[in-house]
Amino acid sequence: MNKQFMIDRQLTHEVVVGAFVLMFLLGLGIFTIVISKQRIFVPTYKITVRFDDVMGLRTGDEVAVRGMTVGKVRRMELTPTGVLVYAVLDVPVRMKKNYKISIVSSSVLGGSYMQINEGSGEEVLKDIYEGTTPHDIMSDAADVANALKKSLVEGNVLKNLEEITEQFKQIAARLNEGQSTLGKLLSKDEKLYKDIEDTVASIKQIVERVDKGEGLLGKLVSRDSKFYDDLSTTANSLREITDRIKSGEGFVGKIIKDDSLYNELKQTLKEARGAIDEVRESTPLVTFTSIFFGAF
Repeated sequence: MNKQFMIDRQLTHEVVVGAFVLMFLLGLGIFTIVISKQRIFVPTYKITVRFDDVMGLRTGDEVAVRGMTVGKVRRMELTPTGVLVYAVLDVPVRMKKNYKISIVSSSVLGGSYMQINEGSGEEVLKDIYEGTTPHDIMSDAADVANALKKSLVEGNVLKNLEEITEQFKQIAARLNEGQSTLGKLLSKDEKLYKDIEDTVASIKQIVERVDKGEGLLGKLVSRDSKFYDDLSTTANSLREITDRIKSGEGFVGKIIKDDSLYNELKQTLKEARGAIDEVRESTPLVTFTSIFFGAF
């Protein structure tokens, strides 16, 4: 009786412990599934992609289509022709003729994911799809830095910058010494400043005089139109005289228009000049005769 009781009690104890362990393992499995976001009893779709370089892609990284997470990377295998990436998708993805599969950095701090672009055109079915070679941001940045360093050193950029800096120093020194117009303006000597100030004052006085109507320019720009009217009248008179001369009116106009009158006037002047010359030649003889007969 006591022996049978002890056996039953031990058996009950073992069953309770086994049930507790089973429940613990079941809870642990459910917790693991929830944490890993695994979908149980849901159909999945496998895809295999070959890359020349996976750029730090790891098992468990996400697979995205049009920016939406649709699966995860299950495993990767290194082969002589590249790296085979085996991924499991939650939704079917139909690859088209110009599809593109690439590895993209998730952030500047690190991490990557596989990006799938289905493309367009006719559907393409393959056992292994070809992925594009990813770009390493750090490697590209290093290449850019090296290229920049090379251009700075071999392209004499640093030397040119040094020469420009030296020229700026020379210009600053000249300005500080008061050389050139700008240097004189910045100099402690106020002579140029005073000269400019006096010039500005003189210009101001001239402007004030012009504004008051003083001087010829002042009268021209004055609001009083008398001087302007007089000048305009004079100009009109001169224009009328010029028009009359062009029309052949008056003595000057006839001289300009009529060539015969000009020729006659020219002939008259020529004859008058000849008469004057004859008088000059006979003047000494007349003077001598007058003196001789005047003595008697």
